[in-house]
Amino acid sequence: MNFCPKCGAQLNPGTAGCPVCGPMPAPYAAPIGQTDASGFLAALFDLSFTSFITSKLIKVLYVLGIVGAAVWALIMAGTGISQGGVGLLLALLSPLLFLAGVIYFRVMMEVIMVIFRGAEHLAEIAQQGRQAR
Repeated sequence: MNFCPKCGAQLNPGTAGCPVCGPMPAPYAAPIGQTDASGFLAALFDLSFTSFITSKLIKVLYVLGIVGAAVWALIMAGTGISQGGVGLLLALLSPLLFLAGVIYFRVMMEVIMVIFRGAEHLAEIAQQGRQAR
């Protein structure tokens, strides 16, 4: 997401001008995000934490969460079947427990992404504010 250096209006990707101010001067170029400019390993060992790897790893973390929820539900189902009686209720509810675990993990991953994207956008706004001076 880019903003006009003159008025601060939001710029659409690929546009040549500001919807408020008009065309941009020729030397204007959209800034490159730090996560785009550096590779994964460079970001991993960046001791200043200026680029985040969480947005690159979030898919892997989500898949691990789904696998964990599936293992948890299978253990609950197996325990319920081996116990018999009231445990069978637990075995019958294990698919719902799996679904609840996946929903919970998805919401947590989305909250994490909102926080990191907000930080990235704030850094970009600050950078564009410094360029306007």
